[in-house]
Amino acid sequence: MRSTWVISICLAALGTIECRAQVPEPILITEGEGGFTGTLEPGGRFGISVADAGDIDRNGVSDLIVGAYPEGCCAQGELHVLLMEQDGTVSSTTIIEFTRELFPDRLEGDKLFGHSVSGYRDVDGDGTPEVLVNSLFATWMLFLEPDGKLRESKLLFQSEIEEWFGLTVASIDDGGNDRMPDIAISHYHSASRGRLVLLYMDGRNVERSVPIENSPATGMPFGTNTYSYFGERIVDLGDTNGDGFTDLAVAHHRFYKDSVNTTWGAIWILFLKPWLSDGGLETDPISEVLKGKQLIDSRELPGFVPEVGTGNCFGCGMLGLGDLDANGYGDLGFVTSGSGTTIFFLGPNGTIDWRSTMGVRIQRFFDDDAQGNPELISDLNGDGHLN
Repeated sequence: MRSTWVISICLAALGTIECRAQVPEPILITEGEGGFTGTLEPGGRFGISVADAGDIDRNGVSDLIVGAYPEGCCAQGELHVLLMEQDGTVSSTTIIEFTRELFPDRLEGDKLFGHSVSGYRDVDGDGTPEVLVNSLFATWMLFLEPDGKLRESKLLFQSEIEEWFGLTVASIDDGGNDRMPDIAISHYHSASRGRLVLLYMDGRNVERSVPIENSPATGMPFGTNTYSYFGERIVDLGDTNGDGFTDLAVAHHRFYKDSVNTTWGAIWILFLKPWLSDGGLETDPISEVLKGKQLIDSRELPGFVPEVGTGNCFGCGMLGLGDLDANGYGDLGFVTSGSGTTIFFLGPNGTIDWRSTMGVRIQRFFDDDAQGNPELISDLNGDGHLN
């Protein structure tokens, strides 16, 4: 069992078939390594979430936000703001604790702060990008100083206590369209089989929120498994169907669509459209914001056989890779329990380009018990490749 978690930064091109052969020894960020001078508690889950926060200290290098919380149900959680050097090492670290003083709108009993994080844009015009952080019952926007310290926290969305449990949060590029969403949040509750919530922002304020729910009330549009995790991971793919609007990839751990109870999982490509109603929600909010959807079922992928069992988590480590093969469509990387990492090169309308994808399988870099989600950050070392 791992007692201390680490973050690894690979300085290499990601678009090659045999990525492992071209990845040098990764830079480990942990206690006493990679420029990290903080103290980490054993079992503290440093690195349970990682995101590119943009250039917080304005030195021309993207910085990182890292979630951490000890194992157990009652962990409060904390956020590490890592200001980065060009060589992938840490120049300084700031820890933001989930206290009532810093988060006055925090609900009693809220916890697991930092289990999902995302970079965002600069909404107040001070030159420092804001960041998004999930706790168990809420989503927060944090306003940081250039040194990484917290200036202000703002509660964006709050779920019902003991009903909805936050899974992930993701920033969406709305293309400057006020009727397109800016933030996507996912929640889990066994009675509904999961839901997304799209937030439409007006600067720092939520103008409207739209739920996309997988429940009997909505006809179970994303599968029937009672204990599935629709929304395990969310990725902004850009425009995949040529309509000029951003689309999303949504991981669905433990998905199944028939009477066979399997935990293989799936990926949904959701084609977004602008909010067109000037009034309240229509009877079917899904049709208000979605033009359509495309299913990538892991059971139907040629040559791709993830193991069956509760330990498998197809898509849990899903991340957007940008357009690696330069075909005009965003691509996806996956870390699947027991199966290493796979790159799916996407074509139009969320389909898989098998000419590029077949045979692409990157070997594992970490131990079997390593957890957490990978994150693609920007070109730290100036070699023209993403890290």
